[in-house]
Amino acid sequence: MIAFAATIPVATLILAAAFVDVQAVLSAVLWWAGAAAQLGLTLDVLRVWIADRRFEPSHVHPAWFIPVVGNLVVPLAGVTHAPDDVSWFFFSIGLVYWLALLPIVLNRLFLHGPLPPRLAPTLAILIAPPAVAFLAWLRLGGAVTDPVGRILLHVATFQALLLLVQARALRRAPFALSAWAYTFPLAALTVAFLAAARDESTSVYRPMAAITLAAVTFVVAVLAGRTLQAVWRHEICRPEQAAGGPAQPGAATGR
Repeated sequence: MIAFAATIPVATLILAAAFVDVQAVLSAVLWWAGAAAQLGLTLDVLRVWIADRRFEPSHVHPAWFIPVVGNLVVPLAGVTHAPDDVSWFFFSIGLVYWLALLPIVLNRLFLHGPLPPRLAPTLAILIAPPAVAFLAWLRLGGAVTDPVGRILLHVATFQALLLLVQARALRRAPFALSAWAYTFPLAALTVAFLAAARDESTSVYRPMAAITLAAVTFVVAVLAGRTLQAVWRHEICRPEQAAGGPAQPGAATGR
């Protein structure tokens, strides 16, 4: 569960990008805090993955991308708040380590059986790396129609289609808070389509953006209702059950 800790600096960096044209000072504070936390957490998570011999292929899941791909979020506001080389530094880390982790995650998915039901929604996270990388590429001066931009956007689109063909099976999975993993990749893809749609020659992305925006809005509404229902029924924040035994100390917090 160490990978999920990266959602905190990632959320901070997304807020920094949201406020960059609205409240520059707040955006700068959030960005510097988020960028520093992202770098420190990336180093710590990679250190643990390298040093801890207990990791096995069955422990791998798509959320492992989060600590690495969080670096791709840094340039979204970083080009405003820091020298370009800082954003390129984070972009390079995120891109290279995403590509390094991709075969590891695919090996887990292809050769080591299906994910546990509670982790099944993390399959949506496969959409996020190319979608966020595309947005970062544009912020760093790239174009929608250059080779890198096309590759990143088309890979993100393919990952969304791959998730779509698995929708029937994923709907049968029991509800867990991990289902919120559907939301931010779809939101990132929507923003990527909206950015691509600004180019007159790629107007095909306008209806695609409308479709994904409607989809992510629907998903957020459904998950909000389902989460409130689960809270009312006391179905969340329970200790994980160890196989063949009682709940283990620390299991609820992922230790």
